[in-house]
Amino acid sequence: MKKILLLAAICGSVFAQQTYELNVPNMNCGGCAKKIEDAAKGVKGVTAVSFDLKSKDVNITADSGVNVMDIVHAIQAKKYKVGIKE
Repeated sequence: MKKILLLAAICGSVFAQQTYELNVPNMNCGGCAKKIEDAAKGVKGVTAVSFDLKSKDVNITADSGVNVMDIVHAIQAKKYKVGIKE
């Protein structure tokens, strides 16, 4: 039984994900959102991207080892301003 619990704990931590909330003030249309999504998904470990054009917020789900600054830099490389929401 202890081995099963240990295995479950290890598997849970290996597949753990986190969500980052970003704000992209110059995301103005669906085309912008698609470019931002493609840039974020180009970072290894990013699994999902969702956005709200009205609030200009982008939510990114990534594996636990992904550095948020790698995502920010990928989006900035596409000429977008990015803020990390706390």
